[in-house]
Amino acid sequence: MHIETEAKFEVKRDDLESVRRQLIELGASAFAGPHTEENELYDFPDARLARSGCALRLRAYGNQNLLTFKGPVQSDPLLKRREEIETDVQQAQAVKTILSRLGLAVSFGYRKTREILRIEQGEHTLQVCLDETPVGCFVEIEGDAAGIKQLAARFGWTEFITKSYVDLYLERRR
Repeated sequence: MHIETEAKFEVKRDDLESVRRQLIELGASAFAGPHTEENELYDFPDARLARSGCALRLRAYGNQNLLTFKGPVQSDPLLKRREEIETDVQQAQAVKTILSRLGLAVSFGYRKTREILRIEQGEHTLQVCLDETPVGCFVEIEGDAAGIKQLAARFGWTEFITKSYVDLYLERRR
Protein backbone atom coordinates (compact mmCIF):
# COMPACT_ATOMS: atom_id res chain seq x y z
CA MET A 1 0.00 0.00 0.00
CA HIS A 2 1.41 3.38 -1.05
CA ILE A 3 0.74 6.41 1.16
CA GLU A 4 0.89 9.65 -0.81
CA THR A 5 2.27 12.57 1.22
CA GLU A 6 1.97 16.04 -0.28
CA ALA A 7 1.32 19.72 0.27
CA LYS A 8 0.36 22.56 -2.04
CA PHE A 9 1.51 26.16 -1.91
CA GLU A 10 -0.26 28.91 -3.80
CA VAL A 11 1.94 31.21 -5.87
CA LYS A 12 1.25 34.10 -8.20
CA ARG A 13 1.11 33.18 -11.88
CA ASP A 14 4.01 35.56 -12.54
CA ASP A 15 6.14 33.71 -9.95
CA LEU A 16 5.86 30.20 -11.42
CA GLU A 17 8.78 30.66 -13.82
CA SER A 18 10.94 32.09 -11.03
CA VAL A 19 10.12 29.09 -8.83
CA ARG A 20 11.01 26.77 -11.72
CA ARG A 21 14.39 28.51 -12.22
CA GLN A 22 15.17 28.38 -8.50
CA LEU A 23 14.32 24.68 -8.36
CA ILE A 24 16.68 23.99 -11.27
CA GLU A 25 19.40 26.04 -9.54
CA LEU A 26 18.88 23.77 -6.51
CA GLY A 27 19.44 20.72 -8.72
CA ALA A 28 15.94 19.82 -9.88
CA SER A 29 15.56 18.11 -13.23
CA ALA A 30 12.62 18.04 -15.60
CA PHE A 31 10.56 14.88 -15.31
CA ALA A 32 7.56 15.81 -17.50
CA GLY A 33 7.34 18.99 -19.52
CA PRO A 34 4.31 21.26 -19.40
CA HIS A 35 1.18 19.35 -20.36
CA THR A 36 -2.58 19.70 -19.97
CA GLU A 37 -4.38 17.18 -17.79
CA GLU A 38 -8.07 16.38 -18.01
CA ASN A 39 -9.32 14.94 -14.73
CA GLU A 40 -12.65 13.19 -14.16
CA LEU A 41 -13.73 12.07 -10.71
CA TYR A 42 -16.20 9.19 -10.49
CA ASP A 43 -18.68 8.41 -7.76
CA PHE A 44 -21.94 6.60 -7.13
CA PRO A 45 -25.21 8.58 -7.28
CA ASP A 46 -25.31 8.62 -3.46
CA ALA A 47 -21.76 10.11 -3.37
CA ARG A 48 -20.55 7.29 -1.13
CA LEU A 49 -16.93 7.68 -2.23
CA ALA A 50 -16.87 11.41 -1.48
CA ARG A 51 -18.75 10.91 1.80
CA SER A 52 -16.15 8.37 2.91
CA GLY A 53 -13.31 10.72 1.96
CA CYS A 54 -12.26 8.62 -1.03
CA ALA A 55 -11.81 9.52 -4.68
CA LEU A 56 -11.64 7.64 -7.96
CA ARG A 57 -10.01 9.68 -10.72
CA LEU A 58 -9.36 9.07 -14.39
CA ARG A 59 -6.66 11.43 -15.67
CA ALA A 60 -5.82 11.91 -19.35
CA TYR A 61 -2.75 13.74 -20.64
CA GLY A 62 -1.16 13.36 -24.03
CA ASN A 63 -1.56 9.70 -24.98
CA GLN A 64 -1.56 8.53 -21.37
CA ASN A 65 -4.38 7.73 -18.97
CA LEU A 66 -4.16 6.95 -15.26
CA LEU A 67 -6.83 5.50 -13.01
CA THR A 68 -6.25 6.45 -9.38
CA PHE A 69 -7.99 5.47 -6.16
CA LYS A 70 -7.35 7.77 -3.21
CA GLY A 71 -8.32 6.68 0.28
CA PRO A 72 -9.46 8.90 3.15
CA VAL A 73 -7.10 11.68 4.21
CA GLN A 74 -5.12 10.84 7.34
CA SER A 75 -4.95 13.45 10.08
CA ASP A 76 -1.96 15.80 9.76
CA PRO A 77 -1.94 19.56 10.37
CA LEU A 78 0.45 20.44 7.51
CA LEU A 79 0.55 17.61 4.99
CA LYS A 80 -2.07 15.63 3.14
CA ARG A 81 -1.51 11.88 3.56
CA ARG A 82 -3.69 9.24 2.01
CA GLU A 83 -3.55 5.83 0.43
CA GLU A 84 -3.05 6.03 -3.33
CA ILE A 85 -3.36 3.18 -5.82
CA GLU A 86 -2.64 4.10 -9.42
CA THR A 87 -2.44 2.22 -12.71
CA ASP A 88 -1.91 3.03 -16.36
CA VAL A 89 -4.97 2.63 -18.55
CA GLN A 90 -4.57 1.68 -22.19
CA GLN A 91 -8.21 2.03 -23.21
CA ALA A 92 -9.81 4.93 -21.35
CA GLN A 93 -13.18 4.54 -23.08
CA ALA A 94 -13.39 0.88 -22.00
CA VAL A 95 -12.63 1.89 -18.40
CA LYS A 96 -15.32 4.59 -18.56
CA THR A 97 -17.81 1.98 -19.78
CA ILE A 98 -16.83 -0.43 -16.99
CA LEU A 99 -17.22 2.31 -14.37
CA SER A 100 -20.63 3.19 -15.80
CA ARG A 101 -21.75 -0.45 -15.71
CA LEU A 102 -20.69 -0.55 -12.05
CA GLY A 103 -22.98 2.40 -11.36
CA LEU A 104 -20.36 5.14 -11.22
CA ALA A 105 -20.64 8.43 -13.11
CA VAL A 106 -18.51 11.54 -13.49
CA SER A 107 -19.15 13.64 -10.38
CA PHE A 108 -16.65 16.39 -11.17
CA GLY A 109 -14.19 17.31 -13.88
CA TYR A 110 -11.35 19.81 -14.05
CA ARG A 111 -8.36 20.75 -16.16
CA LYS A 112 -4.91 21.93 -15.23
CA THR A 113 -1.57 22.55 -16.87
CA ARG A 114 1.26 20.82 -15.05
CA GLU A 115 5.03 20.60 -15.27
CA ILE A 116 6.79 18.00 -13.13
CA LEU A 117 10.31 18.30 -11.72
CA ARG A 118 12.28 15.94 -9.49
CA ILE A 119 14.71 17.17 -6.85
CA GLU A 120 16.94 15.58 -4.23
CA GLN A 121 16.36 17.23 -0.87
CA GLY A 122 18.87 15.73 1.56
CA GLU A 123 18.10 12.01 1.59
CA HIS A 124 14.75 12.52 -0.09
CA THR A 125 13.65 12.57 -3.72
CA LEU A 126 10.70 14.89 -4.15
CA GLN A 127 8.33 15.37 -7.04
CA VAL A 128 7.47 19.04 -7.54
CA CYS A 129 4.51 19.94 -9.74
CA LEU A 130 4.04 23.45 -11.10
CA ASP A 131 0.30 23.69 -11.67
CA GLU A 132 -1.77 26.31 -13.44
CA THR A 133 -5.52 26.04 -12.88
CA PRO A 134 -8.52 28.32 -13.41
CA VAL A 135 -8.59 28.83 -9.61
CA GLY A 136 -4.93 29.74 -9.14
CA CYS A 137 -1.35 28.58 -9.54
CA PHE A 138 0.15 26.10 -7.13
CA VAL A 139 3.37 24.30 -6.37
CA GLU A 140 2.57 20.78 -5.21
CA ILE A 141 5.35 18.85 -3.50
CA GLU A 142 5.05 15.10 -3.05
CA GLY A 143 7.42 12.79 -1.21
CA ASP A 144 8.79 12.34 2.28
CA ALA A 145 7.33 14.64 4.97
CA ALA A 146 10.73 15.91 6.12
CA GLY A 147 11.81 16.64 2.55
CA ILE A 148 8.58 18.52 1.79
CA LYS A 149 9.01 20.67 4.89
CA GLN A 150 12.70 21.35 4.11
CA LEU A 151 11.96 22.45 0.55
CA ALA A 152 9.03 24.60 1.66
CA ALA A 153 11.29 26.29 4.22
CA ARG A 154 13.91 27.03 1.53
CA PHE A 155 11.26 28.97 -0.39
CA GLY A 156 9.76 30.57 2.71
CA TRP A 157 6.40 28.88 2.12
CA THR A 158 4.47 28.61 5.36
CA GLU A 159 0.85 28.32 4.21
CA PHE A 160 0.46 24.60 3.60
CA ILE A 161 -2.65 23.75 1.58
CA THR A 162 -3.99 20.25 2.10
CA LYS A 163 -7.23 20.66 0.16
CA SER A 164 -7.68 18.74 -3.06
CA TYR A 165 -8.03 20.55 -6.37
CA VAL A 166 -11.70 19.53 -6.37
CA ASP A 167 -12.23 21.25 -3.01
CA LEU A 168 -10.34 24.35 -4.21
CA TYR A 169 -12.45 24.50 -7.40
CA LEU A 170 -15.71 24.12 -5.48
CA GLU A 171 -14.67 26.66 -2.85
CA ARG A 172 -13.43 29.32 -5.28
CA ARG A 173 -16.00 28.91 -8.06
CA ARG A 174 -19.02 29.65 -5.85
